[in-house]
Amino acid sequence: MKFLMKKWRNDFKTSNDTELWYDIEEDWPLVEASLAKQYGIRIRKEINTMDYAELCNLISGLMPDTPLRKYCSNS
Repeated sequence: MKFLMKKWRNDFKTSNDTELWYDIEEDWPLVEASLAKQYGIRIRKEINTMDYAELCNLISGLMPDTPLRKYCSNS
């Protein structure tokens, strides 16, 4: 899968409408850990068969207790 995503991505909103940002390239280890924690997906094994839109949907649906969301909320 090729990543055609813009460098910055804002997928998360908090209850007070604060926007949370992440960088798909720099934060990739957090993305991997979060997908594994929440969905049990080992993205390195799935990356060649997963649609880009599906990956975006999974990332945007991450819960607050995942590594990426925790990191974004502390930034």
